[in-house]
Amino acid sequence: MTDGALVMGYHRIPDSEDNDPSSKATSGKGRFYVAVAIGVCFVFGTIALSSGRETSDTSSLITTDEKLVSGFMDVSLTVSNEYERANGRKLGDGMYPYEHLIQTNAATLLELSGEVVADWDITFGPDTEPIFSILGRNTISFTFSLIGAYMVTISDGTHYKSFTVNSKAIRYELRSLNDGDRNAYFKALHTFYTTSQTDGELKYGSSYKSSSYILRQHIYGAAQRECDHWHDGAGMLTHHVGVTWEFELSLRLIDDTTAAHYWDYTIEASEGVNWYDSIIFDADWFSDNSPSNADHIVNKGRFAYTPVLENARGFSSITNPYGLLRSPWNTNPTPYLMRHNRTMGDFADSNDKFPSCSDFASEISGGNISFADLVSAINGELHGPVHIMIGGHWGFHAHEDVWNKIGKLAAKYGITIADDSFLLFSKYLWRQGFVRLPGYCSSDTPHEECMAHCPTEITAGYNATEILLKAGYNSVVASYFPSEAEMILEDLEDVIYGDKMILEVLCAVGSPGEMYTSAAPQDPTFWPLHGNAERYVQLIRILKQEGVIDFNETWGYTHINSASDTHVVCDWTEADASEDEFAMPTCTSGICSGHKEEDLLPFTDLTSDQTSLYSNGAFWDLISPLEDNTPYAYDGLKLWLGCNSSNLLVESGLV
Repeated sequence: MTDGALVMGYHRIPDSEDNDPSSKATSGKGRFYVAVAIGVCFVFGTIALSSGRETSDTSSLITTDEKLVSGFMDVSLTVSNEYERANGRKLGDGMYPYEHLIQTNAATLLELSGEVVADWDITFGPDTEPIFSILGRNTISFTFSLIGAYMVTISDGTHYKSFTVNSKAIRYELRSLNDGDRNAYFKALHTFYTTSQTDGELKYGSSYKSSSYILRQHIYGAAQRECDHWHDGAGMLTHHVGVTWEFELSLRLIDDTTAAHYWDYTIEASEGVNWYDSIIFDADWFSDNSPSNADHIVNKGRFAYTPVLENARGFSSITNPYGLLRSPWNTNPTPYLMRHNRTMGDFADSNDKFPSCSDFASEISGGNISFADLVSAINGELHGPVHIMIGGHWGFHAHEDVWNKIGKLAAKYGITIADDSFLLFSKYLWRQGFVRLPGYCSSDTPHEECMAHCPTEITAGYNATEILLKAGYNSVVASYFPSEAEMILEDLEDVIYGDKMILEVLCAVGSPGEMYTSAAPQDPTFWPLHGNAERYVQLIRILKQEGVIDFNETWGYTHINSASDTHVVCDWTEADASEDEFAMPTCTSGICSGHKEEDLLPFTDLTSDQTSLYSNGAFWDLISPLEDNTPYAYDGLKLWLGCNSSNLLVESGLV
């Protein structure tokens, strides 16, 4: 939101008995009004006026500036909603740079200090007419139904004072919501997943973005053959903040009392709750984390049989061979949301808990961090495991022992190769052209006949070891133990030649759950997962402003050695134009587009004054919590209930 000029208008206050508050209730004369124009504001819903609203004469403007009379000089305003009063904390832990932050569409109590009794006017936007007025009160309750800046003015006929109130959608930790607000969120979320783009536009307006629309955006970014435009690079954070903002706009078109609430998954470990027993997976919340049916379809609870868009070829240029709106290499024909708690047979991908408070605290415990390190951590250890633990990967139980052999060999040299690397290597083989997909499979084609594979026309010139090295083993081994790389690779070759089945398994890819794929927004847990990361980033940016932490915001990314962070971009232009169906792309080291500071994000209509796409750098500036640009804020920034002290700053040693 751009800052606007402060525009104030004054009404004459005659020196007469009309200034008596008791007379104004009947005469309506001599009332004072003030309004503020705040540039462009984000607007949702309609203004809800109190019944019995009082109005006043708006004639006789004066042009000279009135002075603040000392009678109100020391009067302060306190604002609170039911959550703030119940937990004794201000929204955002009082860290946002707003005079008064309030929750849109929630009853707000406004109280003057010192038992001062005054007349109240509330104005919004450029209009000088109050949208609410009431006489002679110390305390009022009002529901601010629009997102933006309001002006609250008090007067007694002689004295006056104005306060700016910033109204925003407040994102709460899901467990902190009362039953009514939580049910409203889940009801709107379910509607979001069951309303098509066409029906949504008809019902909610042309700016509505359906779950399929947003899922297609994510697939277009993460499932392109050349590289991943959304992950494993500096643009990871901006893309996910942007897509969550976009999601929230649609959610609030469905129900403007809700927001994109977040899930602080560090709480589970701190409370001694097994991750798979989290309330998040209750039937009335997000449904089972690992359905017991053979296809791993979420088949019980609120999100049972959440459909994957079928016959999607006319809607999306990227689908799987069955025409499902799914990652292309995920050839599973099941048209519903899937989850599994095992990855290549290993429970929770060898994790025993979600990322913890100490994991987040350790990133800033030294009092300094860089943008490059921060985004890398968020892309990886601070949220990545949750995706894999919920999604899972299955389909090759007969060959899991082969993968385990490779893992044991790596461990011999102190290298950990996680089970999730299997799918990441398979995707890399696909991007490089070794793994190929059927062009089309009819709905009645058995899955075993519609699998990814490595054509012998391509693999004939390579042994299994060479192909695996091209998938990233060489960089992993050589970077960790360069002096031992040759010996490790020789041992690896012995394992591969001992059981060549590994190539067949890698090339077939298998069946991952949605959360472990580029179709992750198909799973409703995708949305609250990312809010936790953004509030962490907002806290860091505010701490920098306060001088508590040194945060280097130079654009960049700290790459790590993993099967997904390959630094490779594959150009398919000539291969696609070739008559040879087995033509290979040209793959070179480079930065995938979407991750440079000047690269553009795909989101439109985020703000009412958006006329073009934001670059990564411009969007990073836009989402600063130090500015009043976003229509949302978080209920807590330093409050992390997963920390021993419930305070991330204490846990990190910063206070």
